[in-house]
Amino acid sequence: MITVLLARYGLHIGIVAGLLVAFLAWDASRVNKGVQKERARVERQGNKIDAKAQDARRAATTQPDKRVQQYFRD
Repeated sequence: MITVLLARYGLHIGIVAGLLVAFLAWDASRVNKGVQKERARVERQGNKIDAKAQDARRAATTQPDKRVQQYFRD
């Protein structure tokens, strides 16, 4: 019975299985591409924040602490 079905519909089953595998591969690549884009976006945002913090550190070491001195008594 199974051999009759495979002989008759074997090509169709193979084509459908191939299309299913191709679709799953495409979907997996699409998801990975979205993850990569999100990671790149987070990395760019982190670099901006890091650059801003580095500028603040550099300014704090080069400028006198006039803003802090007002909170301290001599």
